[in-house]
Amino acid sequence: MSTDVDQEAPRVVIRYNRAERHKNELKSLKKLCGIKSYNPDSKLADGYTDRAQRRRDTVGSQNPHEKTQVASVDESISKENKGFKLLQKMGWKEGESLGKENEGIVEPIKVIANQGTTGIGAEASVPPATKEKSAIWVKTQERFNKLPDTKDILGLDSD
Repeated sequence: MSTDVDQEAPRVVIRYNRAERHKNELKSLKKLCGIKSYNPDSKLADGYTDRAQRRRDTVGSQNPHEKTQVASVDESISKENKGFKLLQKMGWKEGESLGKENEGIVEPIKVIANQGTTGIGAEASVPPATKEKSAIWVKTQERFNKLPDTKDILGLDSD
């Protein structure tokens, strides 16, 4: 004889996606470590000096996503540039050429466009089909601009 008490209750399986599992794990870890609340904008304790922040302000950061100065062939790199500082530490002086014997060029290499070898996107090498399409596009825009206003077509008052 079996009764309802002898039978095991059906199990309910709850499936969480990855983000929900991550949140639940963090909650359980915080509970385990005794962390009730965390505020990242909280003030630092009295007498605490943030040496890491001071180093980031004076030396700089190794953050690869940090904005850097854009390179240019028309002007030399600034003295605050990391590459400039690295070269100076290696014994290079501004105005000298690179190389063991200082026999290289001093000025940057000028950019010269080779018309015969221009690549995709060069304006001089626009294929004729693209020129035709742009002419058709201009004509289409002119026709559209000549169309009367929709209020005139429907006979609505402009008031």
